[in-house]
Amino acid sequence: MMHLFENHESMMLRIFRIEDTNVAWSEEPASRTRRLITNVIVHKTERESEYDVTSYFLVTRNRFEQHEYQLMSGKRMDRWRLENGELKLARRIIDLDMSVLSMPNLAIFF
Repeated sequence: MMHLFENHESMMLRIFRIEDTNVAWSEEPASRTRRLITNVIVHKTERESEYDVTSYFLVTRNRFEQHEYQLMSGKRMDRWRLENGELKLARRIIDLDMSVLSMPNLAIFF
């Protein structure tokens, strides 16, 4: 399985492809997903305008007429920056609880 290491440029290319071409999709029809974010802990960093945020997530996903849900859980480690009065995500690290994905594809953003 291939893993992607995304950066700002690669994500902007994906967004451009979706918004401007109207032909780029990863699933047709789209999965029904829910993201539950819990246990949010915020710490100040050494920089005044930055915060480290740790949280846990549970993603549920269902496709077509399936009755079962696929589940994925893990930990998010984010760094947020306050710029011009707005919080902006500077970094996100995802640590999944499973070593083998139970989903046939991973076409979601965390």
